[in-house]
Amino acid sequence: LSPQRQSLIQPVWLTDEQFMQQWLSQPYKRLGFSENDTTQFYTDKGERVRSKSEIMIANSLDKAGLPYKIEVPYYLNGYGWVSPDFTILLVRRRIIKIWEHHGLMDNCDYVNKNFLGKNNAYIANGYYPGINLIQTFETQQHPLSTKIINEIILDNN
Repeated sequence: LSPQRQSLIQPVWLTDEQFMQQWLSQPYKRLGFSENDTTQFYTDKGERVRSKSEIMIANSLDKAGLPYKIEVPYYLNGYGWVSPDFTILLVRRRIIKIWEHHGLMDNCDYVNKNFLGKNNAYIANGYYPGINLIQTFETQQHPLSTKIINEIILDNN
């Protein structure tokens, strides 16, 4: 239709591009960085993230053409507010998935204070690993690899 006629019509279904742009344009407030945080991890798009592994994930998502947001806040009943590392939009399927990277799995305090409770809260609130929750893990002896990241992205694209 001509642009004049398009302005008179409210489409029932957005194109994938329109749907993606609408999703990306929704404002949110991501976590900030403390004054003491001197880490300088930036993605290829110039987004500041918290680790080298998050750089790899973000850059791989971007390379695969998967739109994402960093640290979108979610409220989990029985737990409180969380800001998962990435929220991903699978445009063609119109599905949103959360990606949590757990990079300190060899730190017992991190596992007990952060991972176990948050993981159980995700499940209790309908976020299931392998369905709408992607989880990656690493320790110093077993770092996350781009091969694993790309396999996960391929499986979710």
